[in-house]
Amino acid sequence: MFGAAAGRGAAAAVPAARQQLSEAALAAMARGVPAATARGYRGDWTRFEQWALAAGLRPLPATPRP
Repeated sequence: MFGAAAGRGAAAAVPAARQQLSEAALAAMARGVPAATARGYRGDWTRFEQWALAAGLRPLPATPRP
């Protein structure tokens, strides 16, 4: 099992990747996703991450199934 620490590491991968984007790219991303959609994505990700960790899998990178 990977535990909660693995989830925090996986969730940190996206913000770390965003640090490599220009301010213009970040602004375009923020304008391109309606607030309700962003909330939905966050909720979906949270539920997926919780499911994966409970199943002993890594959310990111995804653990391959044998």
